Amino acid sequence: MQTQEFNTILKQQEARNKIKEGVKIATELVSPTLGHSSRRVLIDQSFGEIISSDDGTTILDKTELEDSQENLGLKIARECAGKTNQDEGDGTTTTTIILNELVQQLLKGNDKDDLSFKKVSGANLKVRKQIQEGLKKVLDYIDKNKIEITNNEQIAFVGKVSSNDANIGNILAEIFEKLGKDGAVSVEEGKSTETTHKIVEGMSFNQGWIAPQFVTDPEREEAVLDDGVNILVSCKKLQDVEDVEKIAELVRTGINNMLIIADDVSGVPLNSMVANKLMGHIRVAAVKAPQSGGIKDILADVCAATGATLIGDEVQIKDLTKAHLGGADRVVVSKDKTVIVGFSGDKEKINERISQLENRKLEQESEYEKEKLTERISKLKTGVGSIKVGGNTPMEIKDKKAKIDDAVSAVKSALRGGIVSGGGVALLLASQVIDDNEGENILKKAIQKPFEQILENADIYDNLKDKVLESGEGYNTETEEFCDMVKSGIIDPANVVKSAVSNAVSSALMISNLGASVNLVRKVKDNNNQENA
Repeated sequence: MQTQEFNTILKQQEARNKIKEGVKIATELVSPTLGHSSRRVLIDQSFGEIISSDDGTTILDKTELEDSQENLGLKIARECAGKTNQDEGDGTTTTTIILNELVQQLLKGNDKDDLSFKKVSGANLKVRKQIQEGLKKVLDYIDKNKIEITNNEQIAFVGKVSSNDANIGNILAEIFEKLGKDGAVSVEEGKSTETTHKIVEGMSFNQGWIAPQFVTDPEREEAVLDDGVNILVSCKKLQDVEDVEKIAELVRTGINNMLIIADDVSGVPLNSMVANKLMGHIRVAAVKAPQSGGIKDILADVCAATGATLIGDEVQIKDLTKAHLGGADRVVVSKDKTVIVGFSGDKEKINERISQLENRKLEQESEYEKEKLTERISKLKTGVGSIKVGGNTPMEIKDKKAKIDDAVSAVKSALRGGIVSGGGVALLLASQVIDDNEGENILKKAIQKPFEQILENADIYDNLKDKVLESGEGYNTETEEFCDMVKSGIIDPANVVKSAVSNAVSSALMISNLGASVNLVRKVKDNNNQENA
């Protein structure tokens, strides 16, 4: 058997039609999942359990089309929605719906090998500029009309709308009330039918994995270490052969799960960790030390919490033993954040460290330094939220965990950037500020689509759009009544809405001047010279 690789090339309108179709298929898959009356998509896999999901990210990640050129269009939709999910943790379906409407309008079929809007909407550059100007107006409208979160009930509403589950909203409201807006939340699969939550000892800092090969959960792009984690903390760079030899000695003693926090990890040590992780010899993740303030001082907090000895200070890497390692129950490392759950440090030493920081805070005159010390004290005192997801079947648990992960991200986004009317109403009302020209009319129609789709999913086909635009009130598809969306608890994080429309416009404009597409195709030739794609 021999595998051959070659490119297929499509030009002009033929390429554009395939891309359009791929984006359309992606949208038809995820659009029924939007809103209170969302539908589910059942996904079969070549291995593992069947997935039942109403999460746009999960659906697009698990979908590949047989037509490789159409699959390019689906990939564009996946990457566009994925950018929104990466930035804000929610809003993927809204992004895809807006993207599709823009693409369908910009690449309308015609008999010429031109872009459609050269014929019906003026020059390419002119329309692109008009859409970008319209986008600025929409973003300004959202900024001017967003509301800061001021109470616990609003947090519960955000969680409920994101997950379509009031209980999840209430759980998150309780957790963030105790932890504050910068609180860290760990979500894991439980072993019972009930979803439980509590505040446990733990801390987080804004540094993620150094290499993507450490990731154990590709869907979330997270490296998850559990069942007891050993933690090495170093204020020096790990970059020499001697460094990795000492770590290898520890691995040979039976250590499996290991988090390495260091000034940096590179060269032979990094390559060795990646290789051993990929071969299954050890579950490991390496992250850079927090960079705010002096590195030794910040790492002293981590050492107190985990019971680790700071390597590179009084103890050097050559003297490293198992006794110098700290510990935790669980560690989750994303692209830009590390969450440590369950401290192994001595209670007295943790309290002693808290007292040191509190005394330094009293001596500080700088408000900035006081704020930073308050954050550090809070991380040692308040802990992290721990949610264990329950359910009757693995499929139910995985689905619920994905919903809670998204809801956590939505709440954090809302706490950072405020809230706006949900149910597609914020973008519908924002469409009123758009001018009447070819490009902005295309954008106007696109940002009204989420509202229309939510009504369609609820089997409501009355023309309610004009009534909402006239009254300024939204429409509750659950009660089938006009209402003040914010007061009724139907709200979206402002940053999610802004990210969705911004990413959709960016991707649509990239596609709009498409002249050709090149796609890699693999064919397997057997010994009888028969080819199989």
